[in-house]
Formats: sequence, C-alpha cells, structure tokens
Amino acid sequence: MILSYRLVRYLIGGALAIGIDEDGAFLKQGSAFYRLDFIRVNGVQLIAKQVRKDTWWQRFWPTYCVIYRDSLPYYEYRVMRSYAAQQKMLKRSKATSK
Repeated sequence: MILSYRLVRYLIGGALAIGIDEDGAFLKQGSAFYRLDFIRVNGVQLIAKQVRKDTWWQRFWPTYCVIYRDSLPYYEYRVMRSYAAQQKMLKRSKATSK
C-alpha cells in the first residue's frame, strides 16, 4: 500500500531533491521549487516548513517536510543538520534581540 502510494506520487510529482544553495535550503519536486524553514532539528530527523505563497490556507494548514537520517547519505545529512541548527539559532537570536 505504501509502496504503491510512493510510486504514484513519484510518477505524478516527479523525483524529490533536497539541498542547500546560496539562498538557503530547498525542496524540489518535479518542476515545483520550495524553500525550507527548519522547525525541529535532532539526530534522527529534520522537520521543515515549506515556504510557499502566503495564502489564508497556508496560514492555517502549513505544509511540512520531514527528512529522516536514512533518506540522505551520511555526509549530506550532517551538512543539512548543521545548516538547520544554524538557521534555528539565528532565528532565535533575532527574536530575542527585538
């Protein structure tokens, strides 16, 4: 059941690509391109909110992306986790400085 869901999702939406560029972390699914804003960071998983157009629907039902440790190669996950931790610490320091 889960395998068939993932196969259909892959065929309709295209392959997922997660990475970091000069503007921050991103998620690319087919032709769609979303920025990621990390919410939770730990050794097992990274939880990020997909930054999309600000609509009333996205305010109440944001879309999240969960990146598990075994879904990326070891080194890439470490880099992504380090970036997510830095992003989270930077947001926290900006919030306290206001």
